[in-house]
Amino acid sequence: MRPVVWLLILTVAGNLFAQTNGPRSLAGLVLSETPALDAAPDLAAWRNLHPNERFKAAAYDNEYESQGLWCAASVADVVLPGGVKATRMAFFYVPPGKPGDSLPARQDADLARQCRLLALWYEVHDPAEPGGLAKSVSGELAASLGSAEEPPRFKRGDGDWGSGYWNPYLVWERANRRVVLAVDPGGPVPDSRARARLLVIARASLAPRGLSFDWSGEAPKGQPSLQEAAARLAALDPALSATMLAPQVSVESLIQWVEAAQGLPRERKAAALVLADLTVNAAKFGLPGFLTTPPGKRLTELGAGLVNGSDGIEYTHVWRTQAEKMDPTGAAGEIARIAHVEEPCAFDDGRNNWQDGLINLGEKLLRDFPASRWKSYILLTLARTYAAKLILTYPGIDLNGANRPTDPEALRRNAIVRFRGFLEENRESPESDTAWREAWRLLAGLPPSPIHFACTD
Repeated sequence: MRPVVWLLILTVAGNLFAQTNGPRSLAGLVLSETPALDAAPDLAAWRNLHPNERFKAAAYDNEYESQGLWCAASVADVVLPGGVKATRMAFFYVPPGKPGDSLPARQDADLARQCRLLALWYEVHDPAEPGGLAKSVSGELAASLGSAEEPPRFKRGDGDWGSGYWNPYLVWERANRRVVLAVDPGGPVPDSRARARLLVIARASLAPRGLSFDWSGEAPKGQPSLQEAAARLAALDPALSATMLAPQVSVESLIQWVEAAQGLPRERKAAALVLADLTVNAAKFGLPGFLTTPPGKRLTELGAGLVNGSDGIEYTHVWRTQAEKMDPTGAAGEIARIAHVEEPCAFDDGRNNWQDGLINLGEKLLRDFPASRWKSYILLTLARTYAAKLILTYPGIDLNGANRPTDPEALRRNAIVRFRGFLEENRESPESDTAWREAWRLLAGLPPSPIHFACTD
C-alpha cells in the first residue's frame, strides 16, 4: 500500500479517536483502527499522528500475554459511552525482513522508530456486566466481520496464553488478520482480588507469537548429524553401525558397540565413544534398579558413567569426556565438543550460571575448527548464549541464583557479531528468520526476545 493511502487511513482513525465525545462504542473504535494493521505504519508515523498517547518502551520481562516480542507500544485511555473506561495498546514489532536482507550497519536506538504496527489490544477492566458487554460488542463486530468461531479450550493456543479459562472466546479469522473477543474472569479460580477484563485483540498475520528461541536441548534443524559423522569416523561393522543409527537402540547393541570399540586406534575409538554417549543421552535407560541387571552392570564395567538418580538413570557423560581428551584437536574430538556445546546445563554450577562455560568452549571451538561443518550452529549457539546472558542485566529479572553480568554492551555486541556470522554462513537454515529478527532487535538497542530456560528449579 502506498504511503499516502495508509497515512490517510491513520489520519481518519486518529481524527475519530480524538473527537470530543470519544468513540461511539468499543466495537466502533476497533473497527475504525484495525484497518491500520493492513498498512502496518512505523512507530514514527504513528507517534506523529497520536502525540498524546503514552509511550511504552520494551523492557525485558517474561510477559505473560504479548510475550515481549514487540519493540514499543503506544497506549491510549478511552472513555466509552456510559463512562466505561478502556485502554488501547498499539504494539509495534521488528520490521519485516528476510535472512538475505542486509542488517543495519551499526547499533542505533533510533532504529526502533522503524518498528511496524502489527497488533492492537483493547481492554475494559472490571466491566459491570461482562457477559452483556461482550454480547453487545460481538454483535457489532459480527455485523462488519461476519460470524465468529468459538474454538474449544484445547484449540486456543496461538499466542493467547491463559485463554483456556476465558469465556466467551470468539475469533474472527481472516487471511491477513485475526480478531479475538473474550472475557477474562481474572484467573482460573477468580476471587475478590481478581480483576475481570473484556478483551479485544487484533493481530496482523505477520505479528510474531510464541517463543523466539526454544532451549529444548535439541540440535538446530538442518545441522549435520553428529551421530552419522561419528559412525562414519568409527568405521565399525556396517550392520552394527546401522543398529546404532536406528531410532531405537537396544542396550545389547550399545554393549556390542562399545566392546567393539575397545581395540580401535585413538581417533576411531573416540568417535565410537561419542556415538555411544549420544545414544545413552537420548535413551534415558530404564528406572532406578536398572544398574543391578546384567546389562546395566556390563555398561558400568565399560565405563558408561551411569548412576541411579531420583528420576531414573542419570548419565554423567564419561564417554564424551574421554573422547574430548583422547582426540582434542581431531575430527572425533570436534564431534565430541559440538555435542558438549549442545547441552547448556552441562556447564551449570547449580545456580544457573551456565553461560560463561558454554561461551568459553564455543569460542575455543571456533578457533580450533574454523572450517567446521557445524560452524554456523556454533555461531548461533554463541549468539543465543550471549543474548541469554544479556537478559540477566535487565532490572527486575529473577536471577534464580545466577550472577548478574556487569558488561551489557559487550554482551550485546558479541551477540550481534555471532548472529551476523550465523546469517553469513547459513541463510537457508530454518533458524535464519528468527536470527535475523533477533539481530535487528539487538542493533536497535532493544531487549532480547524472551528465552525461557533454566537448568535448576
